[in-house]
Amino acid sequence: LSILSPPGMKYSKKKFSSNKIHRYLAIIHFAGMVAQPYLGYKTATCIDDPNCDDTKVKNLHQTVGGITVTAYSLAFLTTLFK
Repeated sequence: LSILSPPGMKYSKKKFSSNKIHRYLAIIHFAGMVAQPYLGYKTATCIDDPNCDDTKVKNLHQTVGGITVTAYSLAFLTTLFK
């Protein structure tokens, strides 16, 4: 497939481009994907712990999930622009 592909674009380091935005959003998405299993585990084990605030952990899990999905969606959309 690389024979048929166009040559790669060269980006300057000083200009702010959609490719740089895509990279930053990918880092946020990756961090969220790493955190989600741990937060799911904490949510599941929080039920048995009387000292754990169940709603706080669930809200954190939901917030991180929302940020992760939003970063993924925006990262995809930035690939459509030059």
